[in-house]
Amino acid sequence: MELIIGFLGFGFVLGYLIYSIAPLVPDLSIFIISVIIFIITIGVYFLTPSYNKHTGNISLFAIGGAYMGEMVFAFIYKYIYSEIGFLLVGAIMTIYLKVVLATFLTKIDTIADYDGHGTDV
Repeated sequence: MELIIGFLGFGFVLGYLIYSIAPLVPDLSIFIISVIIFIITIGVYFLTPSYNKHTGNISLFAIGGAYMGEMVFAFIYKYIYSEIGFLLVGAIMTIYLKVVLATFLTKIDTIADYDGHGTDV
């Protein structure tokens, strides 16, 4: 239920932003394509850890959160408000994403050996 409420709330906010920003964007076709890719990617990164029962879920949430943060701040910087702070936060999220992803990939063997019932295979 919380997942549905979160998607509806996020969808409303994103829809309102798109509605209010679309008239200001010079090339609307590229903007619409980037919004569609943005929504699909956020959906995938949000839903993947929810249906995965591995012990590395916290790493998947961190990877998804860092990627979403990077995308959101880059999206804001590109289409809404070209302030250097948004670009800086996006760069910090990119660095955090690389660190968490590298940590997750180095632990992938122990995560793959986990059978979902609290025991190692």
